[in-house]
Amino acid sequence: MNSGPSAREIKEMLLPRMQDLCARLFPDGRVEGGQWVARGPETGPKQTPKLKIRLSGGIVGAWIDYQNSMSGDALGLIGYALTGSPKSHREALVFAKDFLGLARMDRAQFQAMHERSKSAVLEHAAAAERALRQRIAAGVKLFESVAETGAARLWVKRYLGARGIDIDAFNFIAANFRASSATEYWKGAEWRVEDGRRIKVKSGPEFPALHAAMRQWNGVITACHVTFLDPFKPGKAPVTPAKLMLGQALGSVIEVNCGLGGLAFFRDETARPVILAEGIETAMSLAQALPDFRVWACGSLAGIGHAPVQLPCVSRIIFARDNNDGNPQAQAGFDKAFAMLGAHGKPLDVVASHVGDDFNDAVTGEI
Repeated sequence: MNSGPSAREIKEMLLPRMQDLCARLFPDGRVEGGQWVARGPETGPKQTPKLKIRLSGGIVGAWIDYQNSMSGDALGLIGYALTGSPKSHREALVFAKDFLGLARMDRAQFQAMHERSKSAVLEHAAAAERALRQRIAAGVKLFESVAETGAARLWVKRYLGARGIDIDAFNFIAANFRASSATEYWKGAEWRVEDGRRIKVKSGPEFPALHAAMRQWNGVITACHVTFLDPFKPGKAPVTPAKLMLGQALGSVIEVNCGLGGLAFFRDETARPVILAEGIETAMSLAQALPDFRVWACGSLAGIGHAPVQLPCVSRIIFARDNNDGNPQAQAGFDKAFAMLGAHGKPLDVVASHVGDDFNDAVTGEI
């Protein structure tokens, strides 16, 4: 060939072969819900796989490693696998060209592959949009289908009480939370693949659960956050992880406390400070201690970075970080979230608990 393919062209040609690429880079992984789930370069063999790479039903090639909040596209994934950094573009391009066999192609063969790839990109984009709508609809259904009972509400209050939280002590937004007597732990389900379709063979176990609505900038629910509870004692269910999210969580938050204004953030035009935390319990502990503040739970460090703080109702950002002492991956995730928040140009402060891992540890005395 007279001139080599561009990085964009190479990335497009990788997309139809993402599963083969993932199997080459992360052979310990498996297909799960349209994603390749594996352990990232810095995840130990006994740790839960936290690297998720989209194969279908979304933006193919997009990935995130929740171990350290790193993310990127198909070329970034190659660099991440080879060097631990998604910015290793040179190494990624060399590997990708060899993987695609570009060195052995003449111009006509390359052009034919490129045309097939462009068609596949358009098909993937349309499929991604459909899948996103389906995921959001599933999350909304999971939240709205909960038929609360008095027993379920009591069980949730007992769980929160054991965490030192009294939801009557602050401007708790009850509309964002529902208590379920029995919610399926869907990660525990068993599936088989038949004619290219996934068929559920066995449902996952059911547990009492706290469902929380995650809302985007305009108040629309895009995901449901579920905390699974132990049916016998006030604590989390004996599963890992005990918290799952269904839908589109990034860019949405759980408003735990509305603060002085008494209005949900998407109905309030008055600029006030907002406190951002990862977990619901941490956010509730902060709301209980500081009931005048608006408080959001974001579900993860990545979620904090994507929180809709660009809204005019946010005057100042207070990032309530977990300590995560000695965890370089969490530190990398914090750095990324901090940079994303700082890019909005609003006053930004960081606070952390003086004991334990987070502010809920400070309330309960767990260190």
